Amino acid sequence: MTPIATDPTRINFRAESPDDRRPLLRGVAVLLLTTFALVLAGCAQPRPDGTVEEVLDTEDVDAGPTANMIPLEDEAVDGSPTDQLSGLIPEDFPGDLPVYLPSSVADFGIVSEAVRYLELRTPDDRDAVLDEISRRWAQQGWRASGGGSFANSGRTVTLSVTDQGTADTRIRIEYPAQIKR
Repeated sequence: MTPIATDPTRINFRAESPDDRRPLLRGVAVLLLTTFALVLAGCAQPRPDGTVEEVLDTEDVDAGPTANMIPLEDEAVDGSPTDQLSGLIPEDFPGDLPVYLPSSVADFGIVSEAVRYLELRTPDDRDAVLDEISRRWAQQGWRASGGGSFANSGRTVTLSVTDQGTADTRIRIEYPAQIKR
């Protein structure tokens, strides 16, 4: 770039070739990126009302029982019973709906506004799981209504039990959401 003196108090620059503009363009790019970074950093400041975003508590859970971990005897190696639930079930899961044991919580969530689901895994055989769940749910007043559905006191849950092909059976229970008002 060559300075052009048209006014003794000002110096103007004129690009003689496109290559002469590259340092200027780099400077503008750096300025824009720096400005953008500062704007983002400013967004991370605490809220003006002094509130702080709530951080959810988390809890580590073990992998739960698997065919490799549970001996054939009635008790695990450490002497604890093998009929246990590993993991936490959602708070809104129906209290009168027994979960299959032994099992571990694999997933839970929302199907729709009115329906939630809980997914469990167990090393037990699919047919044994279905028989045991049907028996225990019937003891709690849940009646089979076809297609994997069970009803009790106007509520309906859907049960799906599938063999995963490994030493693992998946249990999925879809249940009505507890709507809090």
